[in-house]
Amino acid sequence: MVTPPADPPAPPASRPSAAFLPAGGSSAPSGSPAPSGSPAPSTSLPPGSTPDPGTPASAAGASAPAIYPTRASTEAGGPVLRAELHLHTSLSADGFSTLADVLAECRRKQIGLVAVTDHDAIGLAAGDAATFAAAGIAAVSGCEMTTDQGVHLLGLFVDRPLTGAPAAAVADHVKAQGGLLGIPHPFKPETGLLAVTPLPDRETADLLARADFIERLNGDWFDPATDAAIEGIADRFGLPMVTGSDAHKPWEIGRLVTTLPPLASPPSADGLRAALRKGPPGLLRLEGFVQRAPQARSRLRRLISALRWFPPYRSFIKAVPFAVKRAIRDHLYQRRYRAWQADPGPTTYRPALEGVPA
Repeated sequence: MVTPPADPPAPPASRPSAAFLPAGGSSAPSGSPAPSGSPAPSTSLPPGSTPDPGTPASAAGASAPAIYPTRASTEAGGPVLRAELHLHTSLSADGFSTLADVLAECRRKQIGLVAVTDHDAIGLAAGDAATFAAAGIAAVSGCEMTTDQGVHLLGLFVDRPLTGAPAAAVADHVKAQGGLLGIPHPFKPETGLLAVTPLPDRETADLLARADFIERLNGDWFDPATDAAIEGIADRFGLPMVTGSDAHKPWEIGRLVTTLPPLASPPSADGLRAALRKGPPGLLRLEGFVQRAPQARSRLRRLISALRWFPPYRSFIKAVPFAVKRAIRDHLYQRRYRAWQADPGPTTYRPALEGVPA
């Protein structure tokens, strides 16, 4: 397991392949490691692990990897690939999932393509991708990069991050590597492109014209008041709309997925770009995952949520040492992790926009 630094310096640019999986078995769901006291890492799959129904023979040890289509969703009318395009591991300062957690949850939830997009760091080594491929899952190296204005931008099929640069330079950096440029949580305060530099800002418009997709739904931030604006921007700039779970913990992996036509193996940036533009991607929500509109929350929860973005509170939080914040998060995480071990939750999906408040 990768341990975050005691203080918040710039994260490492990459994760060694040896940090992939624990050597021993675990009582965690689907072979996930224990949250603390894990044995020395190894690149082998957990002993005794078995593929889920529908997983190809390669997951059980066959030599030929394959990207497999998941069960056809009712809206697709045929085989589809479930894609998890935005998640974080413990390489991110606010992340807790290991790559073992990611692999286990992708197998359990029949996710055929996953992009590892840690904050300003590359969390997937070539050896890690090969281990995923052996389980019939396409793992894509990505990164959620922070611009000089604090905006987050996604780069997929990249192996070098660029942090603290203008948004246009980050876009250039992604495109120079042949990668896909994504716009995550576009209206999220402080980090969303359209919250920090709203249209008609010319540089924002230029960036949207170069992007390859935009998140219609984000698992970590939700405000239906911006839904129409996101759809309008997607239509104006011809951007495919996707979902992003923005998972930071194992049970959040795959809470929102995008369905695509099955891709050729191995996947490529051009192949994924073509699949996104082939037709409107399907947007699915994990059964039981509910996001509440701000107006639907209790008065107390609305007040707490509003205080999170109150400037004095934000200044206070930024002043708290990282080690203190991480210790609190670790304590809360351990409690939730044990509950997840006892009940990993559902693996079925429904249309993501079904029943979402307008």
